[in-house]
Amino acid sequence: MNGTAWGERDVLADDPNFARSFCRGQARLGRAGNRRAALAACGVATVLSSLLWMLGAPDGALAVAVTVGAIWLAWRCSAGNSSRPAR
Repeated sequence: MNGTAWGERDVLADDPNFARSFCRGQARLGRAGNRRAALAACGVATVLSSLLWMLGAPDGALAVAVTVGAIWLAWRCSAGNSSRPAR
């Protein structure tokens, strides 16, 4: 076997645009509202942290703030280190 799945060549030979359509869809999904969702999540976490602080649970507020900060930092660092091949 040469690394291709059974029938893969047949499908690609029948419709060469088939594989390209998946690549276009993947690129479109990669650009979909990630920034807006991240900002909304940070806003919700800030409100939750503030609410916990006002209710007298500073440990919980700090835990929420640190967790969200760590997730945001990991997301920002991984956004620049994408393992997707260049086109």
